[in-house]
Amino acid sequence: MSSDNYQYYKTLGQPIKDYRLWQKQSQDEFAELIKVSVRQLRRWEAGLSRASIENLQDIANITGIPKEDKADGAFRSR
Repeated sequence: MSSDNYQYYKTLGQPIKDYRLWQKQSQDEFAELIKVSVRQLRRWEAGLSRASIENLQDIANITGIPKEDKADGAFRSR
């Protein structure tokens, strides 16, 4: 698959929110799924904090959103 099929994000918050809305999940439901507080999820979606490595792995496993691309610091989402 070419890189043209990916959308790039500067933070993880927007692709998490996009995925959550696409799945018709509330913040409460998604936070429970990845085992974090709703407050923490809201902070990620707002770009106010970053997820830990463990949380990134959980998010990647559930959503398919790849972990941070080290080359350019952007997150990719299909």
